[in-house]
Amino acid sequence: LVEAVEDIYAGLVLVEQKCIELDQVDTLPSTGHLETWILSYDSERNRALVNLHRINWRDHYDFLQASQHPQGSPKLRALPIKYTMAARLWRHAIHQYLECLRLRLPDSFEFIDQVVAETYALMCLLEETVPNFSETWLECKADLAQYRMTITVDPSARATWNAVAAEQYTRVLQEDDTVGRIYHHLAVLENPNYLRCLFGHLKAV
Repeated sequence: LVEAVEDIYAGLVLVEQKCIELDQVDTLPSTGHLETWILSYDSERNRALVNLHRINWRDHYDFLQASQHPQGSPKLRALPIKYTMAARLWRHAIHQYLECLRLRLPDSFEFIDQVVAETYALMCLLEETVPNFSETWLECKADLAQYRMTITVDPSARATWNAVAAEQYTRVLQEDDTVGRIYHHLAVLENPNYLRCLFGHLKAV
């Protein structure tokens, strides 16, 4: 079992590093060449990037599943914390790529929609199969819903994603009501209800 987890992790690191490198290339240049950067958007390239990041999502899932096996030792089960796997899954496999796509809206809307749908489903699966980190998966689900809400112009879709995000953030607070940033997120979702926004921001302090 230990050897299997080590093999999964070795492959994960290689794919993760490739994702980081490609996402850095795709981020907005700090100076100059903006027009060239915008024109560099290519659907075929993004399909390849989605597939690469999908491999990374699956590697993370396989690692988390294997390391939390009921027959695993306490040391093996502690590996996700040792290697900060939940944070890496969000930061390198999901969020940074979403940011790259967001900067290329509206052309990239289809890909953002796809990434949010697939990773939200992944978080639901992790919530069921790796419950040790349920608070993290709930927050990721809420962040994904909020992200999806911010890029849509359809009022009905915005309201739907707003409700999904609020529900998941509320579930995080049910597990730990001391996380200030969750109150901040809920306050943002209350806009334009200024009194409820203010209440949420005060709770976040």
